[in-house]
Amino acid sequence: LTKIADLTAPLRERLRLQVETGSLFPEYPSDALVPAHEMFTRLSGNAVFSSKEVPVELEARYRQTLDTSVLEEIRDIQIG
Repeated sequence: LTKIADLTAPLRERLRLQVETGSLFPEYPSDALVPAHEMFTRLSGNAVFSSKEVPVELEARYRQTLDTSVLEEIRDIQIG
């Protein structure tokens, strides 16, 4: 159960903030301009928003570690 609690902690924290603020995106002020790729990813849950290939090693590393910094690397590849 500890591992499940650790893996779901970010999701539970986000839900808490959404309920407290009444906002789907509590990390942004209501008048913020946010890049489309950022909003697409947050709304759809799909980290792929480009036709650029994600290296297999990078995808495998994320699947093995669930390290969110790997998602940032994937985003950088897709933006570039």
